[in-house]
Amino acid sequence: MSKNAVVTIISKNYMPFAITLRDSVLSSNEIDFFTFVIDGDKSYKDTERSKVISPNEVAIKHFYQRALYFDITEFNTSVKPDVILHLFNEGYESVIYLDPDIKVYSSLKNIYEKLESDCDFFLTPHILEPIKDDKFPSEIDILKTGIYNLGFIGCNVRGKNVIEWWSSRLEILGFNDTASGLFTDQKWIDLLPALSDKVYISYHRGMNAAYWNLHERRISDVGGTLFANEHPLVFFHFSGIDVKNPENISKYQNRFSLSSRNDIKPIFKEYASEVIKNTNELHLAYQYKYNYMFDRYIVNELTRRLYKRFLDINPEKIDSNPFTDTSSDSFIAWLIKNHLTELGSAKRAWEEEKVLHKAEDLLKSTYKRQFAMVSKVFRFLRRFLGEKRYSELLKVLTIISNTRRGAIIYDEKLRKR
Repeated sequence: MSKNAVVTIISKNYMPFAITLRDSVLSSNEIDFFTFVIDGDKSYKDTERSKVISPNEVAIKHFYQRALYFDITEFNTSVKPDVILHLFNEGYESVIYLDPDIKVYSSLKNIYEKLESDCDFFLTPHILEPIKDDKFPSEIDILKTGIYNLGFIGCNVRGKNVIEWWSSRLEILGFNDTASGLFTDQKWIDLLPALSDKVYISYHRGMNAAYWNLHERRISDVGGTLFANEHPLVFFHFSGIDVKNPENISKYQNRFSLSSRNDIKPIFKEYASEVIKNTNELHLAYQYKYNYMFDRYIVNELTRRLYKRFLDINPEKIDSNPFTDTSSDSFIAWLIKNHLTELGSAKRAWEEEKVLHKAEDLLKSTYKRQFAMVSKVFRFLRRFLGEKRYSELLKVLTIISNTRRGAIIYDEKLRKR
C-alpha cells in the first residue's frame, strides 16, 4: 500500500469520466486510486491499484437525509471531507482529491512532496491574472463561488482537525446558494488560509488549467510534452464539457470556443473521444436514484428545500430515513397531505434536475414574453409604491424567491402536520 492516494467522487452516471481520470492518473503515477460512488455499491470491479468505495464503507453523518435535502452536485461535494477522512483512517498520509472530469497528463509527485514536507493543504486559485473582458465567468462570478477551485485539493493527515471542521459545515450548509454566501464545498475553503498556517497556494499554470483561466494560459506541445505557458501541464479540468460536441468548451462559459482556441482543440477532441469510448463500453443506463422517492414521487428543488425546512422545525425526525419512512408524521405523508407531490419516472426526474441548472433559459425562447410582462409589473409597482417601499418589497422578494430560504412560507403548514 502506498502512503499516498488519489480519490474522486461520482454518481453512477459519471463512471465513464472517473475511468478516464483513473487511467490518466495510473499511467503516470505509482499510486492508489479510489472512486467513491455516492449512489452505488461494490458492483464495479476493483483492480490492484484502483478500488471503488461504496457509501456503507464511509462514516457519513445523516447520509440519506443529505441525499434528499441536497441536489446531486451539493450531495457529491458535501461528502468530500468525509471521504478524505476515511482514507486517512485507512492509513494514507496524503490524499489528493480530483473531480472526475479532470485528466492528468504528468506526475503528481511535486504535489505529494510539498504535502509531505511543509504544508497540510495544497490549493489552486481559479485565476492568476485579472479578467479584462465582460464575458462569463467574470471576477465577480469567481468571488461568489470561491477563490480556489475545489475540483482539486491536496490534504495531509496533519490537517485532519481542519477537515473535520469542513465536514461539519458541509453536513448542513453545503448548498449552492450564492445569495447567502454559500457555494457547495468550495466557498468554505476561502477561509482555509486563515484557519491553517500550513496552506500552499500554487501559481503553477499547469495545475488545474480550465475554462475559467484560459484567458491567461495557452497549451502547447513541445516534443510530445504538453505545457501550459512555461509550465508542464499536470492536469486539465474539463468542467462543463459536452463530450458529444465539445466546440463550446464548457456550458459554464462564453469566452472562448474550440474554433477560437486551436491550442486546446487536440486535448479536447482526445478527451471527448476517451469518455465516449468508456461510456460505450459500460453500456450505461443509470439515473440518479435520489431524484425520486418510493420509485414514484419526483424529487425537485422545492421538495429538497422543504425537507430541510421540515427538519429545522422537526429536529426529532433527523434520524428517520426519508426514503423509507412512511409513518403518519413522515415527510412524504406531509407532502401528500399538502398536494406537493408529483408522480413521474426516474428519467423525468433526471431531466428536471438538468433544467434546474439552466436559469438563463428563463430569458430565452418562450419565456421572453412572460419576462417582459413581469418587468412591466415591477415598473408599475415602483411608481405606485415609491422608491422606499419598493426597495423594501424587493428585499422580501429576494428571500422568498430563493428556494432554500423561501421554504419558510410553508412553516405554518409544517408545524400543523
